[in-house]
Amino acid sequence: RTEPLIPADLEEALKEDENADKNFSSWNNSWKLQVIVWLEDSRHQSTRRKRIVKIVDWARENRIPGMEG
Repeated sequence: RTEPLIPADLEEALKEDENADKNFSSWNNSWKLQVIVWLEDSRHQSTRRKRIVKIVDWARENRIPGMEG
């Protein structure tokens, strides 16, 4: 499968955190697509920014989205 297109604002945020960027890159396409769709569903810019912070946190900790616990 082709890797999903990473939105520029998310890519920029990931590049600011070496661990998050490395871990996000290792995620499979399904996990990446899941968070990208969630990000793109943001109705407001403030929500989008909060979601980017959350995605970067997940990536830094290498936590798979939706698999908390």
